[in-house]
Amino acid sequence: MRRLKRDFPELRHGVELEIDSTLPESAGLSSSSALVVATALALIDANRLRESALWHTVLPDNLAEAEYCGAMESGAPFGPFAGDEGVGTRGGAQDHVAILCARAGEVGQFAYLPARREGHAPWPDTHVLAIAVSGVEATKTTNALTAFNRLSDALRADGLAADGVSPATEAAGIARRAQFREETLEIVPGVFAALEAHDWAAMGRWVDRSQHLAERALRNQVPETMALHRIAREGGAPAASAFGAGFGGAVWAMVEKQQAQEFQQRWRERYLARFPQHAARCRLFVTSPAGPASRLDP
Repeated sequence: MRRLKRDFPELRHGVELEIDSTLPESAGLSSSSALVVATALALIDANRLRESALWHTVLPDNLAEAEYCGAMESGAPFGPFAGDEGVGTRGGAQDHVAILCARAGEVGQFAYLPARREGHAPWPDTHVLAIAVSGVEATKTTNALTAFNRLSDALRADGLAADGVSPATEAAGIARRAQFREETLEIVPGVFAALEAHDWAAMGRWVDRSQHLAERALRNQVPETMALHRIAREGGAPAASAFGAGFGGAVWAMVEKQQAQEFQQRWRERYLARFPQHAARCRLFVTSPAGPASRLDP
């Protein structure tokens, strides 16, 4: 709210917020970004900010709005607006783009800095996304926040051989940049092409490679998310991967709609047989690609 008020002096009215959510807490499901976007949308609507000339100049479409929401959360500068402290996480705008630019029943491919659409492919109506919450909290505070920002900084750092950079930090930076390059230039286009072609075997191989790089290069996975990925694949899921910032959270699996209930039961049973301590917090549910955040008029 302070950021919006600073950037758009037309903001003069507050709002009363009533927040309700079905998302499990600290599950790596982007609930913090959802809260940022929903709060911003309420303030934008209440103050009719989209009617201002400045808004149209700086934020001409929903992609720009999504990037701006990401900048508000991370504290990054945006366009003519200076940065601030944000919430302490040095993240990007992928979550915010997903929330504001999604299309129901489709999978979108986007590029960033600046955000731009590269394509949309229909999600097959024969399959759903099963989500397994590991029970390991993915809250980005204290040690988890430091680890998340370290990964981000490894890519942003200017030069890997700068004075004062330890060999371990330099090696981590090299691995992070190689992972970023492969994920961006090979894996994402490969998954998208496989999805368009309904080639589930190829899609599974690409997604497995992404998971492998998260485990070995990013090192942001925990035993629980690694186990959920492997159990899902062994259980017949054409593709599965951990997602989010890592260090806990959840795993998605692509499963046939008719087999979803049975798959979830087996997935949960095998996972809890190995990690019974997470029985109280482990949660599974099924979803499909949905549309963007929108205003619901009474």
